[in-house]
Amino acid sequence: MTEEIGYAHPHVLAISPIAAKDKELQALVGNTRYYSITYRLFETGVHDKTKQDDFTATYLGTIEGHEDKYELGINNAFIKDTPKPVCH
Repeated sequence: MTEEIGYAHPHVLAISPIAAKDKELQALVGNTRYYSITYRLFETGVHDKTKQDDFTATYLGTIEGHEDKYELGINNAFIKDTPKPVCH
């Protein structure tokens, strides 16, 4: 869905469970689990796809506090000076 409006595939940054603390709400939802999920999206331009599908990126370590690696999401990190395949 995000690609249809001009964004790259979303990257999950954090997942946190949401507890139903209200007794009436607990009775209504039962064993249903809810989560708050934070995503990082990169704008690529609406329907502006390049013909090249795969790219390589290398993190230079220039972000203060993240000199050795930069975590793009919960399962995706860039290690300084290490080429990493990326897709749009």
